[in-house]
Amino acid sequence: MRVPTSASVQVIHEEAGWLACAKPAGVCVHDAVEGADDSLAALLRGMLGADVHPVHRLDRETSGCVLFAKSSGSAAELQRCLRAPSTAKRYLAVLRGRLGEASGTWAQPMSARAGGRSNPLGRRAERVRASTAFEVLSRSPHLSLVELRLVETGRCHQIRKHAAFNRHAVIGDARYADPRHNRLVREKLGFPLMALHALELELTVGGQRRRLRAEVPESWKPLRAAFGDEWAVDRC
Repeated sequence: MRVPTSASVQVIHEEAGWLACAKPAGVCVHDAVEGADDSLAALLRGMLGADVHPVHRLDRETSGCVLFAKSSGSAAELQRCLRAPSTAKRYLAVLRGRLGEASGTWAQPMSARAGGRSNPLGRRAERVRASTAFEVLSRSPHLSLVELRLVETGRCHQIRKHAAFNRHAVIGDARYADPRHNRLVREKLGFPLMALHALELELTVGGQRRRLRAEVPESWKPLRAAFGDEWAVDRC
């Protein structure tokens, strides 16, 4: 996978103490090791010529909206804003199979640790409350385009774990999905990524309500062929 350059990192909103950008899939938010130059934080430092502080995480494989602060003080304030009950996170995913329900909530408890394909929810003794709301936007014969929202909780890999446990894994998910199905998607659709995108983040900062949106990336275009006229991304 091509590592983006600073020129290809899209800043979608910027204020005096912070900014939001659209993270490409395949890029870590944080520096994996000190001095690394391929994380999103490092790319932004190169673009802005100043230090930035990641405020929250997205998995390497997930694309979408990420917040960065321009100082440690701003980072602490934004983290408080993210924890507010009024904060809302909206995701899009393409899941394996046709979901039978038009909408619903997955509420199976799960471990706060990363899991695996055979037991996505983790050890029973470690499971804690987790809730993910979903709404099906469109269906193809073998896939579903779904909007998802984290309800009060935001556990490690929460959407990915809930989807896999409920037999509708995120396509391209190397940790939780069936590798044979992932290979089929790569070969038939030419889509080598994981189809999970952080579309919108809505929160209140400094008394002002902000709705931050990272449009679905161009890399999702191969998925359009599987849905045809049912492709609903443009209407999200």
